[in-house]
Amino acid sequence: MGTLSMKDALVAASMSSPGPWAAQPQQQQVSLNGMFDRMRYEVYKYACEHLDRSDSINFPFTEDTVYIVWSCKTLQNWKALISTSLSDGMYYECTYDGDKGVMYFDAYKKFDHRQIKL
Repeated sequence: MGTLSMKDALVAASMSSPGPWAAQPQQQQVSLNGMFDRMRYEVYKYACEHLDRSDSINFPFTEDTVYIVWSCKTLQNWKALISTSLSDGMYYECTYDGDKGVMYFDAYKKFDHRQIKL
């Protein structure tokens, strides 16, 4: 057997360690930190599954390298804008609808950043 590529190794690691949420039954009350941790985990899992084989990573990519840029909680709903320390230009938005008990996950690619003087 040959050695695993970086992407295959990260995907295998994320699947072998499904996080603390995988085996827990759905709960009525979710803590604020617990929800944001879950959102970070979903971004980590997605990034591992979609890592480009040509990406060169010179650091260990773990859940700790996924961070929340902005977040809010209004009534029973949560939203977080999330990024990673990967230089892939990806940005993520997770929204939890407390009424439906559903999380929505959006992945975006940053193409440009410009300064516009007004």
